[in-house]
Amino acid sequence: MAKISSLVAFSGANSKGNCLATDGAVLNSFLISPSYRRVKEIMSVIWKPPTITWVKANTDGSVLNLNSSCGGIFRDFRGTYLGGFACNIGDGNVFEAELAGLMCAMEYAASHNWYRLWLESDSSTAVQAFHNHYIIPLPLRNKWHNCMQLGP
Repeated sequence: MAKISSLVAFSGANSKGNCLATDGAVLNSFLISPSYRRVKEIMSVIWKPPTITWVKANTDGSVLNLNSSCGGIFRDFRGTYLGGFACNIGDGNVFEAELAGLMCAMEYAASHNWYRLWLESDSSTAVQAFHNHYIIPLPLRNKWHNCMQLGP
Protein backbone atom coordinates (compact mmCIF):
# COMPACT_ATOMS: atom_id res chain seq x y z
CA MET A 1 0.00 0.00 0.00
CA ALA A 2 2.79 2.39 0.90
CA LYS A 3 4.55 1.78 -2.41
CA ILE A 4 1.36 2.41 -4.40
CA SER A 5 0.63 5.58 -2.42
CA SER A 6 4.14 6.92 -2.94
CA LEU A 7 4.10 6.14 -6.68
CA VAL A 8 0.71 7.82 -7.12
CA ALA A 9 1.85 10.83 -5.08
CA PHE A 10 5.05 11.07 -7.14
CA SER A 11 3.23 10.85 -10.49
CA GLY A 12 0.59 13.34 -9.33
CA ALA A 13 3.18 15.85 -8.18
CA ASN A 14 4.90 15.65 -11.58
CA SER A 15 1.71 15.79 -13.63
CA LYS A 16 1.12 18.82 -15.81
CA GLY A 17 -2.59 18.02 -16.13
CA ASN A 18 -5.52 19.62 -14.40
CA CYS A 19 -8.27 18.09 -12.37
CA LEU A 20 -11.89 18.71 -11.62
CA ALA A 21 -13.08 20.01 -8.28
CA THR A 22 -14.73 16.64 -7.64
CA ASP A 23 -11.33 14.91 -7.82
CA GLY A 24 -9.98 16.81 -4.82
CA ALA A 25 -10.98 14.25 -2.18
CA VAL A 26 -9.32 11.36 -4.02
CA LEU A 27 -6.13 13.33 -4.60
CA ASN A 28 -6.02 14.49 -0.98
CA SER A 29 -6.21 10.86 0.17
CA PHE A 30 -2.97 10.25 -1.76
CA LEU A 31 -1.45 13.47 -0.36
CA ILE A 32 -1.42 15.09 -3.81
CA SER A 33 -2.15 18.79 -4.14
CA PRO A 34 -4.82 19.20 -6.82
CA SER A 35 -4.05 21.44 -9.78
CA TYR A 36 -7.24 23.18 -10.88
CA ARG A 37 -7.74 24.87 -14.19
CA ARG A 38 -9.83 27.92 -14.77
CA VAL A 39 -12.89 27.38 -16.90
CA LYS A 40 -13.48 30.31 -19.22
CA GLU A 41 -17.12 29.63 -19.86
CA ILE A 42 -19.49 26.76 -19.28
CA MET A 43 -21.95 26.36 -22.11
CA SER A 44 -25.02 24.20 -21.82
CA VAL A 45 -25.58 21.97 -24.84
CA ILE A 46 -29.04 20.53 -25.36
CA TRP A 47 -29.87 17.92 -27.97
CA LYS A 48 -32.54 19.14 -30.36
CA PRO A 49 -34.75 16.58 -32.08
CA PRO A 50 -35.04 16.39 -35.85
CA THR A 51 -38.20 17.21 -37.73
CA ILE A 52 -40.84 14.47 -37.72
CA THR A 53 -40.04 11.63 -40.22
CA TRP A 54 -36.32 12.43 -40.02
CA VAL A 55 -33.58 10.46 -38.23
CA LYS A 56 -30.79 12.38 -36.52
CA ALA A 57 -27.26 11.00 -36.32
CA ASN A 58 -24.79 12.49 -33.86
CA THR A 59 -21.24 11.47 -34.77
CA ASP A 60 -17.78 11.98 -33.36
CA GLY A 61 -14.23 10.98 -34.16
CA SER A 62 -11.23 10.59 -31.91
CA VAL A 63 -7.51 9.81 -32.09
CA LEU A 64 -5.26 8.42 -29.39
CA ASN A 65 -1.63 7.57 -30.17
CA LEU A 66 -2.35 7.73 -33.94
CA ASN A 67 -5.13 5.13 -33.55
CA SER A 68 -8.35 6.69 -34.78
CA SER A 69 -11.93 5.68 -34.19
CA CYS A 70 -15.41 7.06 -34.65
CA GLY A 71 -18.92 6.46 -33.47
CA GLY A 72 -22.44 7.68 -33.71
CA ILE A 73 -25.97 7.30 -32.44
CA PHE A 74 -29.32 7.57 -34.21
CA ARG A 75 -32.52 8.96 -32.71
CA ASP A 76 -35.92 9.90 -34.09
CA PHE A 77 -38.00 13.05 -33.52
CA ARG A 78 -39.10 11.76 -30.10
CA GLY A 79 -35.51 11.14 -29.02
CA THR A 80 -36.00 7.37 -29.23
CA TYR A 81 -32.71 5.53 -29.63
CA LEU A 82 -32.71 3.73 -33.00
CA GLY A 83 -29.16 2.39 -33.10
CA GLY A 84 -25.51 3.21 -32.98
CA PHE A 85 -22.07 2.25 -34.20
CA ALA A 86 -18.42 2.40 -33.20
CA CYS A 87 -15.55 1.80 -35.60
CA ASN A 88 -11.83 1.39 -35.09
CA ILE A 89 -10.25 3.01 -38.13
CA GLY A 90 -6.56 2.51 -37.46
CA ASP A 91 -3.91 5.06 -38.38
CA GLY A 92 -5.29 8.51 -39.02
CA ASN A 93 -5.80 12.03 -37.79
CA VAL A 94 -8.78 13.70 -36.13
CA PHE A 95 -10.16 15.13 -39.39
CA GLU A 96 -10.12 11.68 -41.00
CA ALA A 97 -11.81 10.19 -37.92
CA GLU A 98 -14.54 12.86 -38.05
CA LEU A 99 -15.10 12.21 -41.78
CA ALA A 100 -15.18 8.47 -41.15
CA GLY A 101 -17.88 9.03 -38.52
CA LEU A 102 -20.03 10.89 -41.04
CA MET A 103 -19.48 8.24 -43.72
CA CYS A 104 -20.25 5.36 -41.34
CA ALA A 105 -23.43 7.16 -40.29
CA MET A 106 -24.51 7.56 -43.92
CA GLU A 107 -23.84 3.87 -44.62
CA TYR A 108 -25.63 2.76 -41.45
CA ALA A 109 -28.65 4.92 -42.27
CA ALA A 110 -28.81 3.61 -45.84
CA SER A 111 -28.66 0.02 -44.58
CA HIS A 112 -31.78 0.78 -42.47
CA ASN A 113 -33.53 2.67 -45.29
CA TRP A 114 -33.37 5.97 -43.39
CA TYR A 115 -33.06 8.40 -46.27
CA ARG A 116 -34.15 11.49 -44.37
CA LEU A 117 -30.94 11.75 -42.38
CA TRP A 118 -29.92 14.76 -40.32
CA LEU A 119 -26.17 14.54 -39.65
CA GLU A 120 -24.64 16.40 -36.73
CA SER A 121 -20.94 16.65 -35.92
CA ASP A 122 -18.80 18.81 -33.66
CA SER A 123 -16.27 19.20 -36.49
CA SER A 124 -17.06 22.24 -38.61
CA THR A 125 -14.28 21.27 -41.03
CA ALA A 126 -15.80 17.83 -41.62
CA VAL A 127 -19.19 19.44 -42.23
CA GLN A 128 -17.56 21.74 -44.82
CA ALA A 129 -16.71 18.62 -46.82
CA PHE A 130 -20.33 18.54 -47.99
CA HIS A 131 -19.73 21.85 -49.74
CA ASN A 132 -16.10 21.38 -50.78
CA HIS A 133 -15.04 17.81 -51.54
CA TYR A 134 -11.50 18.98 -52.33
CA ILE A 135 -10.71 19.15 -48.62
CA ILE A 136 -11.27 15.39 -48.30
CA PRO A 137 -7.97 13.49 -48.21
CA LEU A 138 -7.37 11.50 -51.40
CA PRO A 139 -7.54 8.05 -49.73
CA LEU A 140 -11.08 8.84 -48.50
CA ARG A 141 -12.52 10.50 -51.61
CA ASN A 142 -13.83 7.34 -53.27
CA LYS A 143 -15.67 6.25 -50.13
CA TRP A 144 -16.99 9.80 -49.64
CA HIS A 145 -18.29 9.88 -53.22
CA ASN A 146 -19.98 6.49 -52.73
CA CYS A 147 -21.64 7.71 -49.51
CA MET A 148 -22.94 10.79 -51.28
CA GLN A 149 -24.63 8.50 -53.81
CA LEU A 150 -26.54 6.53 -51.16
CA GLY A 151 -30.26 7.04 -51.22
CA PRO A 152 -33.48 5.85 -52.79
